[in-house]
Amino acid sequence: MTDVTTEIFIGVLAFFSFGLLLIEFLRYWGNRRDTFTQRDADASVLVIVPCRGLDLTLRENIESLKHQKYQKYSLVAVVDDEHDAATQILREEGVTVIFSDAECSGCSGKVRAIATALEHYPDYDFYVIADSDATYPEDWIASLLRPLSDSTCGISTTFPVFTPLSGFWSKVKMVWGFIGMSMMDSPVTRFGWGGSLAFRRELLDDGGIDYFKESVSDDGALTHLCTGRKLRIAYVDNITVKIYSKETFNSFIEWSNRQTALAILGNGMLLPFGLAYFSVRSFVLYSSIAVSILISPILLLLLAPFAINLYRIYRRARSHDPTLLLIFLFNDLLYLSNLIAASRMKTINWRGRTYQLR
Repeated sequence: MTDVTTEIFIGVLAFFSFGLLLIEFLRYWGNRRDTFTQRDADASVLVIVPCRGLDLTLRENIESLKHQKYQKYSLVAVVDDEHDAATQILREEGVTVIFSDAECSGCSGKVRAIATALEHYPDYDFYVIADSDATYPEDWIASLLRPLSDSTCGISTTFPVFTPLSGFWSKVKMVWGFIGMSMMDSPVTRFGWGGSLAFRRELLDDGGIDYFKESVSDDGALTHLCTGRKLRIAYVDNITVKIYSKETFNSFIEWSNRQTALAILGNGMLLPFGLAYFSVRSFVLYSSIAVSILISPILLLLLAPFAINLYRIYRRARSHDPTLLLIFLFNDLLYLSNLIAASRMKTINWRGRTYQLR
């Protein structure tokens, strides 16, 4: 390249780098920590655990749900039938088990299970959804309910840390998941995550339950109902929900593409914005590395937004594993590939079943 072309290229690179840095600062500035009054422990709460098959740490997960500090709550697990592999463990743990029998068309098994619990137990003040593959801290219910003391809040949610037990792709899943945690930071991109979500029963009034029962994604439907009623979604970031994983390449790709497809289904603007955002990030990351090597080390300053991202990854992972840096370097390309693959998907496979994406 000529000197003029080089200067123009670096100028464009600096413009995009500054834009990404501005996004990081706006995200941090926009992450207002809401304060809520302590909710009285007299509100009745039903914790719903849809189960299908044996999760990696199912018994540990159920134990964590049984020993919550919040006093007035009930725990019910919903399975397809008596022959489900989870049924025996659930009963050994003393958990109430019901069979999924809600009538719905085109819904996922999880939505049907949740709808079943809502129909069987209609008189609770609040409902909480817990995934059977997650482990919960003892103050989880109390912390989730606190934001709902504000009548303008319809959903209270957290986001998990995908904790790797073994394997490189389990670490990739952990880093991949931090993008969801980053989205939670801002009220603009926040959503209800269906593995750790509390909501008001009123959210399903006026046809809300019918809409919910026709959905593939439980969290997507509840998020839509909440925002449609002009209610806020609260993010509780002081409790850590863990999902332990042992991923292979194939299982990770299937999971990440499915999660992306469901996210696009819930928010149609995610695809164009995601493609633009991660394309720009990839361009700035790799070009900045190249020009800092070929032209001047001072151009490493263009990597400032990525340095902030990397710091947050290590802080959230609570690890000094150098492998995380390697994963970070290709993670944006992975997100792009997920978006492209998900945009072409007409169906998803989820716990042994196939669902149409509508």
